[in-house]
Amino acid sequence: MGTWVAPSLAMRSLSSLALAAIFVPAIALAQTPPADGGMCATGPFDPAGDLCHYLGGVFDAVPTEADRCVDAPPSRTNPAHFTGTFTLDGPFTISESALDEKYRGVKIGKFGTTDVVLPTGGTHNVRDMHYALGDGKVGMRIIPVSDDGSVINENGEEVDGHEVMDDFLRKEMKIGASTPIFTLIAYLHPEEHNGTLPQLAKEMVKTEGGQTHLGAYIGGGNTRNAPGTYHNKKWGNSGYPATVQVVSLEGVSQSTLNRNAVTALEILNNGVVFPADYKEDQYKTVNLKETLGFYKGWIEDEARLRNDPAWATYCAEHQTIVTNIALNVPHNEKAFQEIWGEADGKALFAKAKEKYKAATGKSLKETKFEPLWKKDGIANPAAETEIGKGLAWAPQTTADLVANFVETYASWPDVGGPASASMVLGFKETIQGRMGVSDADYMKIALPVINKIMMAEALTQDFRSRDYADYVKQKTGELYVAVGGKPEDFAPGGTIDPAKMALAKAMTTGLGGSAAKVVANSGLCKDQAWAWMRKSMAPELAAARTTAVTDPSKVQFYSPPAITHRIAAGMHPHNPRVTIREVATAVDGREVILKNSTPPTPAVGPGG
Repeated sequence: MGTWVAPSLAMRSLSSLALAAIFVPAIALAQTPPADGGMCATGPFDPAGDLCHYLGGVFDAVPTEADRCVDAPPSRTNPAHFTGTFTLDGPFTISESALDEKYRGVKIGKFGTTDVVLPTGGTHNVRDMHYALGDGKVGMRIIPVSDDGSVINENGEEVDGHEVMDDFLRKEMKIGASTPIFTLIAYLHPEEHNGTLPQLAKEMVKTEGGQTHLGAYIGGGNTRNAPGTYHNKKWGNSGYPATVQVVSLEGVSQSTLNRNAVTALEILNNGVVFPADYKEDQYKTVNLKETLGFYKGWIEDEARLRNDPAWATYCAEHQTIVTNIALNVPHNEKAFQEIWGEADGKALFAKAKEKYKAATGKSLKETKFEPLWKKDGIANPAAETEIGKGLAWAPQTTADLVANFVETYASWPDVGGPASASMVLGFKETIQGRMGVSDADYMKIALPVINKIMMAEALTQDFRSRDYADYVKQKTGELYVAVGGKPEDFAPGGTIDPAKMALAKAMTTGLGGSAAKVVANSGLCKDQAWAWMRKSMAPELAAARTTAVTDPSKVQFYSPPAITHRIAAGMHPHNPRVTIREVATAVDGREVILKNSTPPTPAVGPGG
């Protein structure tokens, strides 16, 4: 059969009746497929049966009988899906008054999580802001900070507002008292802790995982951000906690990397400009050539970088550039010459020292280590144009943002296949607005993904005791309701909406055409069926990532504030030589108390 291509249907939205002209008999919710699975029914979304036949060839990755239900695969070890006990590590917690006043009454046991209200009326708790704590534990480690006062340490002693955090980080990173601190800090919205899937997607910041700013912390209570004056270069986190993230490079001491990162940060942050509309910002430093070129141009005061709004950088874009320069550009003359040539490198390093002195009032301390580009075997870093190569992580696309949302809040093992599938379609207008893709192009990617969701859910069933045709009919009906149909349409006297039924049937194409294979491979645990689904979806995600925007004004790539959390959680691929560890949650000291004090002792001193 040929390659499946979606027909050019003028679908405007899931609630539209633009498909009303497509007639599908309402009596048969799903045809019983032939026993050998070798024939495929056609329909308005798959007129030649190509999608159906394509879906029949995705079963190679199904675990064998002996491997079933043994261990949870890595793809389901994302902290968001952790079902064990919430661990609040360390001596601190958040006061009841702060939970009520700052975080809309969330209980401490659910702080940093989201209750997803399901279409069935039940709820599913997602631990979207939690992180691995080691020893199989997942949760948070609260540490108090104060911008203008003191905090209380674990012994109940009043200390400077940065001291508890800095002491913890130095121990965690195993660095000395004189070594610079460098961490990324991802700011959170724990107050948004419940809602339906449409509310999470459209009314809250959950498409960003509840994270809306990425900055950097350099110790002493000092932060660096884009815009440059954001939070007055302090924490500024009243009701706005931040996850603290340590960046490490294989084979390089943390002390050396921290110093190099702070050097790059101070140079790049001095004069940084935030774009007027960051959501429409064109993220350009997607390869090593552009990233190194940006740093060179910034040091040389290149007019386009300093004056052209098109080169302004939003918060996470700024920190991504900083991180990639920290990993790839040791600050010494020889390293600069290896990248930019003997003469240009020598001159550029001299200017870099001037820029650092102008930004900090201090002399630049040189760093020496094997940079990431060498570790990755790149011969000419200044000319490397492959997207993501030699960088800490590749940029995300709109498809990645949708996949991350669905994986976090609407994964089918947690909310059911129909709800998960409907969310994929629910983002159609958002993606079209961002990328300018056609209906046909969107459906070309979306329908295989949706079908694989439904097939994966079916693989968890036991069809020895359940009729397969009845199962397919039930799921088609559930999908009909999920895309806007009414349950009463199936009652005597009701009228099936042919457009919505056509869509529901297209979403079960794989169940119909691959019946024999689904039945033969069924009986998987949910975690294993999930792992199979993710592997089988790789072609669709790859195609989505390479789908070019049709309008030059649209945005192709992103490095959003949540990207570092997604990397730490295993949701977004990154360079294997780079590690991001989430180690603490910085909370305003006025909101923090010691766990075991009676009465509770606020973790902030009188001056705070």
